Amino acid sequence: MKHVSEKQGRLVLMCAGATNLLGVPLFSQVFSNDTLITLSPEVFSRFGLLLIMFWGLAYLASAGIHRQASGLLAVFALVKLAYVVSWGLWLNDHFLQLPELLRTHPLTGAFYAIYGVIDLLFAVLFIRLSLQARQVSMTQVTS
Repeated sequence: MKHVSEKQGRLVLMCAGATNLLGVPLFSQVFSNDTLITLSPEVFSRFGLLLIMFWGLAYLASAGIHRQASGLLAVFALVKLAYVVSWGLWLNDHFLQLPELLRTHPLTGAFYAIYGVIDLLFAVLFIRLSLQARQVSMTQVTS
């Protein structure tokens, strides 16, 4: 596995944070997009959207310490994987409605078409960073 630099790791966490902090207000139209909320109220209620933004803050706050936070990065990966599973279940129930949703509510349709892919990407990156941080900390203990 190719080593991820300190700068690259920080960038991953900053991008994840920015994705949550900018994506939620954009796609939820500042919490007013009732279509987005209605299609998955257990995940994207207004409160759920606010919590997604809080996770974004957590990603940003950990950007400078990620080398010492293997466990935290693993938790971040699990959170992202939970959203990937949620997306997969949503697609299973709504896939045939997606073209109509894209036509009538393009922003909401785009969100539901892509959010799981983005979360899967960040989950993989968080797992990679977590494993690397764990390896670094184990090397320091044995040195």
